[in-house]
Amino acid sequence: MAGLRIGLIGANPVAGWASRTHLPAIAACPGLSLVAACTTREESARAAAERYNAKHALTDPAALVALPEVDLVVISVRAPSHAALVELALAAGKPVLCEWPLGTGVAQSQELVVRAQRRRVPNFVCLQGFASPAALAMRELIEQEAVGKLLSVRMAGTFAAWGATVPATGTYLLDATNGVSLASIIGGHALHMLERIAGKWAEFSGFSANRRAHTRIIGSEETRPQTSPDQFVASGLLDNGAPAAVHLAGGIAGSEGFELLILGESGSLRLGTTTVPEILPPTLERSQDGDTLRPVAIEPRFRLAPASLGESPAVNVAQLYALVSAELGGGERRVPDFAEALALRRRIAETMP
Repeated sequence: MAGLRIGLIGANPVAGWASRTHLPAIAACPGLSLVAACTTREESARAAAERYNAKHALTDPAALVALPEVDLVVISVRAPSHAALVELALAAGKPVLCEWPLGTGVAQSQELVVRAQRRRVPNFVCLQGFASPAALAMRELIEQEAVGKLLSVRMAGTFAAWGATVPATGTYLLDATNGVSLASIIGGHALHMLERIAGKWAEFSGFSANRRAHTRIIGSEETRPQTSPDQFVASGLLDNGAPAAVHLAGGIAGSEGFELLILGESGSLRLGTTTVPEILPPTLERSQDGDTLRPVAIEPRFRLAPASLGESPAVNVAQLYALVSAELGGGERRVPDFAEALALRRRIAETMP
């Protein structure tokens, strides 16, 4: 579409996820503009509006969704607040892009799917890992059978979150009832990326486990109970017949990393990053006929984000915005919607204790 005017809920310009991703992505992408910045505090809303040239600085999400000049409502706040804000946008008939996870569980996500379908409002979810330049390139190589028939798929990752310590602002991650475990957050992003790249699950089983009973708040001796799982394991068969295995582990400070390894009859492909794949754009490597893995140069056509973003966390989100904008303009449907998020949420629920 010619231009996409965005109202961002959770637009703190100096702290939080949006400050590292949504705000710089919107500012850098041609055709995107921030018209309304909404936070819980007037000072931060004004700061965001001034820094990113937004016309409106708001503390009331209802006021934002009511603005006629907002083409897309973007929700980037903590997961327990997603559902109520999505409902506001849907009730106003506004296209909405919500961070993953859509709801705190299957039932809440199901209700949002029903409401979006009933009102026929375009809806999207920020599962942006599949949209990274390397992931798009990897998917095309698999489709072209560049490494032959897929023999197996392996995904593994270790992450600092859900570890021995947690910042005071992150204690909500420890409570399983908030729907923000390693399985539901990182696991959801990882499983979605695997399916978009390597194939959908034909058979699936998995489990989550919590290996820590308590976690200490950084800067104090205070501990909090942890009921949120810090281990995620899944395996099964993809629809192309390839067996796949996943293991994601939390609480591994100092040795974070992630890889998706595709083994084929005539070679292999490896997607890797030093953090979770939805945050930093991963690199892509390829081996052929038993040779060692070598870096793959990503063709410019896979780079939808402006070069000015470098390799920052804003890249994958900017890639997703490009796809959202194209879809709202009548282009191909490529962005995960609420129904796809619900299916993913149900799969995650199968693994929960």
